[in-house]
Amino acid sequence: MASLGGDPVNRPVNRRVNRRVSRAGLVVLGLLSVVDVAGLATTDGEHPPWSVAILGAVLGVASLALLVPAWRGGRGATVALVVLRVVSAATAVPAFVLPDVPAPALVLAAVVVVATVVGSLLVMPQLRRPAATGVAGRR
Repeated sequence: MASLGGDPVNRPVNRRVNRRVSRAGLVVLGLLSVVDVAGLATTDGEHPPWSVAILGAVLGVASLALLVPAWRGGRGATVALVVLRVVSAATAVPAFVLPDVPAPALVLAAVVVVATVVGSLLVMPQLRRPAATGVAGRR
C-alpha cells in the first residue's frame, strides 16, 4: 500500500532540495535589501527621489533584520520578508511611467522588479506546511 506524502525514501532529498532553493531565494532577497540600503548613498535626490531612497533604505534594513529568522526556517519572517520586498519593488514601478528617467535607472528598476519576483518564487517551498506523517482515515 502506498503511503501518503510520496516515496519515503526520497523525502529527505526533497527537503534538502527545497531548503537549497529557498535559501537561494533568501540570498536574492538579501542582495536586494543591500541594494535598497545602498540606494540612500547613491541617489542624486532626483533619481530616485529622496523620499523613495529613504523608504527603500528603511525597507532594506527591515528586510535584512528578517533574513536571519527566515534563514532558520521561520515561516512568518519569510512571509514578512516577501511582503517588504514586494513593497520595495513597487516603489520602482513609477520609473517606468515618469518622463525623463535615465536609462540606467530604468534598467535598475527592471532588475529589481524581476529579481524580487524570482526571489519570492524561490522561497515558496519554505512557506509550504510540512506533510502529515500519519496515514489519514485509519482506525
